[in-house]
Amino acid sequence: MTTLNKTDISITEVVYDLMMVNVNRASLLKNCITYVIRNQANKLIRKGNFSGYHVQLRMTHLEDGKYEFDMFIEDKLYLNIPFEKRTLDKGQLLFN
Repeated sequence: MTTLNKTDISITEVVYDLMMVNVNRASLLKNCITYVIRNQANKLIRKGNFSGYHVQLRMTHLEDGKYEFDMFIEDKLYLNIPFEKRTLDKGQLLFN
């Protein structure tokens, strides 16, 4: 398999409650994608897997801060994307 880049799989890079994961390469849909979320101290926070074009991951349990989202296909690390978790202020609305 060739090396992936940020356009093959994209995530929400500033997360409040939900992280959206979008798989933009059809050839990846035959694979189960395993993900690992680590904090800045490189501590494992969450691990799981998914398949499909669009996936939502709930992140309300994470403390505010910077994290790394690693994606593995066939047990090989193919993509690492940093993201930031922020708490939504009371009364704050998000508009896309």
